[in-house]
Amino acid sequence: MPPAESMPVLSRVETGGVLKGLPGSVRGRTSIACAWGGIGIVQIEAEAQDLPEGYLLNHLVTLNLGFEASSDANFEGRGWQRHRTPHHGVDVYPARVCFAARARHPRETLLAEIDPEFVTSALGPSAAPTA
Repeated sequence: MPPAESMPVLSRVETGGVLKGLPGSVRGRTSIACAWGGIGIVQIEAEAQDLPEGYLLNHLVTLNLGFEASSDANFEGRGWQRHRTPHHGVDVYPARVCFAARARHPRETLLAEIDPEFVTSALGPSAAPTA
């Protein structure tokens, strides 16, 4: 299901290291933010909180820098599922997938956003999805 126009874009790292598009309900502190053509990196410290339903413009890879983190996520209306990410655990979230999340604990995370066009250009035409 494609994201609705009214859904918030949950994150976006722009060229020059500016973090844009986090909904007002997301509370956290940005330590570093860097962006290159097609890839953006940001390190955040965030409180336990709910993330409203929305979607990502880019693929997102996260690295948990703190203690084990527990969260609940609902991807495309499939129902809430509990997820645990260990210290230095990695999670991957695809672009343009509707989801909501509840973080149960404060956390320190390194976020890497990767533009879908960057992935396509890096993999070449043979990696294009087929219908």
